[in-house]
Amino acid sequence: MLLALMAGAAGCAPASPEAAPTEVNLLETMVAEAVETQREAGQEESANLDATLTMAAEQPAVLAAQTLTPTITPTATPTATPAPVLPTLPPLPTRTLAPPSAPDRNPDDPALRLGDPDWVDSFDSSVNWTTFTGTNSQVEITDGVLRYTVFEATPAPTWTTSWPQVSNFYMEVQAQMPAACRGKDRLGLIFRAPDPSSGYRFEISCDGQYRLLVFGPEGAEVAVAWASSEYLLAGPNQINRLGVWAQGKVIALHINGAAVAGLEQNDYRSGTFGFSVTAEETDYFTAVFDDLMYWTFE
Repeated sequence: MLLALMAGAAGCAPASPEAAPTEVNLLETMVAEAVETQREAGQEESANLDATLTMAAEQPAVLAAQTLTPTITPTATPTATPAPVLPTLPPLPTRTLAPPSAPDRNPDDPALRLGDPDWVDSFDSSVNWTTFTGTNSQVEITDGVLRYTVFEATPAPTWTTSWPQVSNFYMEVQAQMPAACRGKDRLGLIFRAPDPSSGYRFEISCDGQYRLLVFGPEGAEVAVAWASSEYLLAGPNQINRLGVWAQGKVIALHINGAAVAGLEQNDYRSGTFGFSVTAEETDYFTAVFDDLMYWTFE
């Protein structure tokens, strides 16, 4: 029976099945699979790296083949519209303005009857005058004339004198108004001035009038009031000859050789002479004086 049990036991044993995997075998399998996966990943990464390196190596050639400066396609040049043809106009006639000249001498002009003058100043030099530039006036001798300028309009008279002393004489000067003057802007001839602050002042104005003043340190008195004369050329740029006959107490005023007023005046019998300028209305008023001369007599 024992033998039978042993035989039955032997007859019931399984026929050589596969050995069950051990933990060691499982671990080795997992390691092998991980290595294979890593190898495949490494091959892929290596392939990617190779591709990247290849692309980087090709970049210089690619960049060299590119045109860095953009190509600009020229646009069509617009056709200019021709300028209209204008008719040719004839040239304008040129107009030359002759410089003003002194008026013709009157047949009764004292300068014609007295002969050669005793003293003449043609203003070729300043030997007989003091030239200066002050705060509001200037006296200069240029181009053979004396120019007397007042810079800013003022009713206050200005004057300058020379140094020869004369008593009885006929004196005349050529005087020109500025190119711009108005109203009682005026210029004049000083005579018988015993000192720089006293004497007689024979004036003509831009608006065509004349007068005679006696002036001194205390002011001026009117000896001949403003008056008109047919012999006086009025207005800007005009030239007039002012003349004074002074003999004793007799004074006669002349304009362009014609006597226009006479009086007896005994304030001053002798003195120097000069010029006056009063610019009441016009800035930069420049009077021009030329050819001053006198004849002396007893």
